[in-house]
Amino acid sequence: MSAKIIFISLVTALAVIFFFMLNRTTIPSALVCTAKNHLSLNTQKDGVNIEGEVLLVFRISSAREGVFSQVGVLDVNGQNYSVNRSTTLKFTGQDSDGYLRTQRVSVVKNDNDDLPDAITDLLMSKQKVFYYKIMHISDNVYGVRDLRRTLMVCRAK
Repeated sequence: MSAKIIFISLVTALAVIFFFMLNRTTIPSALVCTAKNHLSLNTQKDGVNIEGEVLLVFRISSAREGVFSQVGVLDVNGQNYSVNRSTTLKFTGQDSDGYLRTQRVSVVKNDNDDLPDAITDLLMSKQKVFYYKIMHISDNVYGVRDLRRTLMVCRAK
């Protein structure tokens, strides 16, 4: 009888350890990432010179949705513009290589965002689906990357 109890306890303990090891690198259900980007863009074709600094905040609120916010100031050909907008994102699935298919649902410009749409079109992609990968780096540190580069490093609470 005691051998049976020991065997069941051992199997249960191994199952708990296996489950813990399997889930220890899962993405937290709520993650907030920030990055400050310095922009310097000179478009020779259009003759537009853009310089400035924008704070990016990427909030994952659930496994299905998130928000990407941009706040900053841009100098476009010597004139200053304020950037203050939020983009609602919907995660539509995950590919076999771990990238999240992400769809841009809506962009909300706040009242003080006065960046002209023509400049926004130069800076933002027109594609509707993006791919992001959230990588576990260590303990509560994560990295967010797109198909080309690491965009930001985050710390989960």
